[in-house]
Order: sequence, then structure tokens, then C-alpha cells
Amino acid sequence: TGDQLNAISPTSNDSKLSFGTSLSAVPDTNLDSYDDLLIGSNLQQAFLHDGRTGFYLWKFESPNEETNGSFARIPAGLPDANGDGRGDILIGAENENPGTDLADVGRSYAFFSPFLAPILNVEPQSIDFGEHSVTRHDPTIRTLRLTNEGDGTLEFVGSGVQLYHDKFTFSEPPDLSPLPGGATRDFTLHFQTYEVGEEAVNLRFFTNFLSVPTLEIPLLGVGVDTNITILRADPQTQQGRFGTEVAGLSDMNGDGFGDVAVTVRANGRWGIRLFDGVSGASIRKISLEDGGFYYWGIAFDSVPDVNLDGIDEIVVGDPSRRLPNSPTQAGAAYLFDGATGDLIHAVASINAEWLGLFGSAVAGIPDTNGDGRGDFIVGAYAEDPGPTAFDVGRAYIYDGSSGELLHELVSEFQTLNANFGYSVAGTGDLNGDGFGDVIVGSPGEGGHPVFTGRAYIFDGSSGELLWFFFPPDLETPNDFGKEVSGIPDIDNDGLWDIAIAAPGEGYNLDGGLPLGRVYVYSSFDWRLLYTIISPDPKRYAEFGESIRGIPDVTGDTHGELLVGSAEEGTNGRAYLFNGVNGTWLRTFVSPNRSDRGFFGQSVAALPDADGDGLWDVVIGAPGEEPAGSPTDSGRAYLFYSSTPLGLQPPQLPGLMRSLRTGEMEPRGLFYRIPGWKRLN
Repeated sequence: TGDQLNAISPTSNDSKLSFGTSLSAVPDTNLDSYDDLLIGSNLQQAFLHDGRTGFYLWKFESPNEETNGSFARIPAGLPDANGDGRGDILIGAENENPGTDLADVGRSYAFFSPFLAPILNVEPQSIDFGEHSVTRHDPTIRTLRLTNEGDGTLEFVGSGVQLYHDKFTFSEPPDLSPLPGGATRDFTLHFQTYEVGEEAVNLRFFTNFLSVPTLEIPLLGVGVDTNITILRADPQTQQGRFGTEVAGLSDMNGDGFGDVAVTVRANGRWGIRLFDGVSGASIRKISLEDGGFYYWGIAFDSVPDVNLDGIDEIVVGDPSRRLPNSPTQAGAAYLFDGATGDLIHAVASINAEWLGLFGSAVAGIPDTNGDGRGDFIVGAYAEDPGPTAFDVGRAYIYDGSSGELLHELVSEFQTLNANFGYSVAGTGDLNGDGFGDVIVGSPGEGGHPVFTGRAYIFDGSSGELLWFFFPPDLETPNDFGKEVSGIPDIDNDGLWDIAIAAPGEGYNLDGGLPLGRVYVYSSFDWRLLYTIISPDPKRYAEFGESIRGIPDVTGDTHGELLVGSAEEGTNGRAYLFNGVNGTWLRTFVSPNRSDRGFFGQSVAALPDADGDGLWDVVIGAPGEEPAGSPTDSGRAYLFYSSTPLGLQPPQLPGLMRSLRTGEMEPRGLFYRIPGWKRLN
């Protein structure tokens, strides 16, 4: 074909080398079934290169080196001359003087094949340094051993070694001298990090071992902090999207602490994995015997104890499922026993229709009917209650104990593409009757062409509409109601309160791009208490893509609000806000920052897992790629409420400043220090 096979370069950068002044084929010298190449130069050196790969094998110099002996100007290959089955080499030195009175008599040298192949073996073939505490000041140490199991000498070529990572280092400069046949050499490696997260790099050795001229040894290590636990799927899968949804759970394994549930996808199907809130160890998997359909588990939530065993249950949606006597892809929802993983109920819409997306949103509700057991709500945002409007949507409240339908909920307006039921949330008591209530988001309502959105409050006991909210700005699309959540009482009236996200809403910054807002309302008189925007707004951030009202984590006895902004920055963020006044408390960032990791796509809280009596936080990052794992396999992070106070750059704009204790002259410089507790 005339295509180039190899480009052969000299191992020396000497400008006087004139590499390639002569060239000769040599019968196979290294028993790889291919002829090799002998290349001459002007510096009285000849170089043997592998004919198949072009890789450097050997250098020849005259045994009687003379300044102007012209060695290697005329090299040639010979058939096997000593019976070892390898080609041999003939090299002339036309101007050498054998010791006579005559000048430039010359010599020729026959060399038997010098290439006795090295055979490189490495142990271990990869090094996992394991977990390294970020508070340690001494490194984790591992040893790598190279063994030359062949007869030939192993030589390190070029730079010999490559290790580009500041967390992984050699304990001393590596010895790259030739390694004789049968010899071994140990290399001591250190892993030292002060940052939470996974680290990975390939250590490379460049040698004359032809089978693997570039040897790669993966190095892995994890920086850990007792205040953060990293959760990941096992096994990790391509597009696993671990962390797409997360939920906090009451004690699932009898240790007295809260636990966590996380979605993960394997072989194209979703599942749910439960993790111990203290250690991060896997507890059990929640799944159907047939594995579920494609979107099984894309929505799930914890449900207050249904069977009175003291453990929360789990409701799971599958909008792609078809139950008996239902149309194709009408959707379904399943209630599982949290203690055993056994299926308790499977429910389908009484108005089941093709692509109604029943189960696309689900949530647990505190007892709504006086039986002392939790209940649950299921959204079906693409169902069509009327004959003319499409994708209007419905929602359904079910009895947790029996699985029977308690209430069917519909929008007051039933407009085209309203998507009522796109988001649902169960809350504590909103109207003073002592029972749980519900919030239903309808982000497409508002009328074409501007779909501003609404959110509805329903009495959990009767199913009656209590109130509905619409955004203050009715002129632009804003996805108001795309996410909804209740918040434990924040205004001292003894009732839960309400958070509604509008992640598509813009405000007068960066040209009004969709940066997002969250609105917080009182359930006492339905008034707006405050509006939250991102402490570090970015265009197209969609602040409020996930929200969750959580019990007190600051010690003030009032609820707080978690807000995710998965598109903010390169990897996403999440924020904790004081529930009473909306004051920003803390920014959460991923310890493993990667482009489009979508950290903050899901947020939740779990009962105390670290023994301080306060709730803790779990955040999903489904787009992240743990070290050595497939693309978009995802992670989730458990942040304990005892996490120390710390400065975080996104909240400290301007010049660098030092903070120190002791007497100092006032400068009028103020910084908010993010943390969970009072700084004393």
C-alpha cells in the first residue's frame, strides 16, 4: 500500500550523529519471526532496531575504537553463523589500522546476535494504596518489583519512567540502570494526599522488552475524611448513573443510626442499593425478581413505617412498566419492606393510559388516615384527564398498609402540557389536622406560550385542595413547581412549611438567563417568607434542580433547606440554607471534581449517622467517574453534620486574606465561614 509502518529515531540527540548514513536488513535476531534493521552513523556506532516495531534493541561500537576508523559506515546482516537460530551482524571499519605501518588498512567485525531477550515481569500489576486519611502526615507506602526473567539485559529507554501526579511519588529517584537477566529491582512508592477523593494515575516504564515496550502500572488511592463517606456502586457499570436519586432512611440494620438509599443502573435497568450511614457499607439491594423495566427505580423515596416494625419502607416508581390489565408503558409503583427488601404492594393507575408515566414521581407521606402508618403518593404527569388537553397529569395518594387508593388529585386548571404530578412531596401537617399532607408540582401550567408553572397543596386526609401557588414573575417560563418539598416548621406555628423550586427562572444577572430560584412559603397563611438564589450564581445553573426540606442540622430546632444546582460550575454544587430566614449556611462541593459530574442532581438528609444528634446530608453526583471506573458510573457523598467549619473559595471572592486568632487591629473585613455549628 505504500503506507508508513514505523518512523525510527535515534536514542541520542547528538547533532553529529548523522543517524541513517547506511541501512541494512538483518535476519531475525530476536526470534519474533521478523527481520530487523541495522542502521549506521557518522559517530562510529551502529544501531539494531526491531523490524516489526522499530523499537531500539542494541548499540554496536568497535572493540578497537579509533578516532577516524569509520566504524559502522558499512553494516550488513548475516544469516545465522553460530547455530543459535538468530541472524548475525557484519560491520566494517574501513579506516582502522590493525597495527601495521600501513594506514587505513581497515577491519570488519562479525557479531553474533547480541539480543538475548529480556522478559519483564512486574508485581503487583496494579497498586491500590487503599484509603489514606487526609489528616495523616506520613504517606501510605507500597513496593513495586520488576524482575527480568529473560537472559538478555533489560534496558530503560528514553526517560525510562513517567509518573505525572503530585499525590503519587517515588521515595527516592528511581534506579534506571540496566537490569541483568535473572535480576530483580524494587521501587518504593508513596501516596500522600490532604484532599478527600479518589486519585489515579498510570506509572509507565519504557524498556527494550519488545512484548510490552511501554509498561503501565495503574496506581489508585483514596483520600478519606471521617466527616465524609464516599458511596459507589459495586460493580461499577458504564452509564450506571449511581446517585441519580438519593434518599435518607431510618435505621435499616439495627445499629441505631440513619442509613442511605441510592439508585444505580446496570445492564440498562435501574436498581436501588441501601448503604449503612456510619460506614458506607452496602446493606442490601432492592429489586424485583424480573429485574424491573428500563426506568424502574428512576424515582423512589422513603415511606414512614408501614408494617410497624420500626423501619422505614421504600416506594419505587417505574413509569415504563406495564402491570396486568394496563396499557403498555402506563407505569407502576412498588412499596418494599425496608427491613427485608420484600415487595409489599404493586399499584397501577386507575386511569392507566399508554405513556401516562405513572410512577415518574413518588414520595412517602406521614400517616394521612389515622391508622398510624405511613402512606405514599404517585405522580403521573402525562396522563390526560380531559378529552382535549394532553399531558395534563394526575397524582394519586395510596394507603401504605393496604395499598388501596385513597385520593385522586387533579389540577384546578387542566391546561395543555401542564405536567401536573411532575413532582410530588409528602409533608408533615400543613393545616393543623394532625395528618400528613402533600405538595404537587405542575411546572408546565400557565398557558401557552409562557409555561410559568404552579404548585398545589392538598389535604392528605381528605384529598381536598388547600391552596395553589404561582410564581411572582408570570411573563417568562421558569419551571415553577419542577421540584417541591415540605420543610419542618420554620416560623414557629407548629406546622410544616413549603419550598417550591423554579430552576428555569432567571433574574437580572447575566442577561436574565435561567439561573434558578427557590421560593419558601408559610403554611399558616400561605404568604411568601423569602426567596433564595444561589450564593454563587452561574448562567444556566438551574439552581433548585433538586430541593429537600430537612430537620434541624444547626441546633436551632427549626428545619433547614438543601438545594442542589447540578449545572453550576463545571461539576455542580449543593447548598444548605437556614430554614428560618433563608441565610446561606454552607456550600457542598464534590471531593472529586470532574467536568459535568452533576454533583447536586439529588439531595437528601438522613437521621443522625455520626452520633451528634443532628441529621446528616447525602448528595448524588451521577456523572462522576470514580478512578478506574466506566464512564458516568457515578458517586454519592455522605456529609456528616460534624463536618468542621472551613473556608471555601466560591464564597470568598476578591483578594486572598489570612484569618488568625489573637489580638488584631479591626480592618472592616467580613467573611462568612461555612459550617454547621456555632464557631466559638
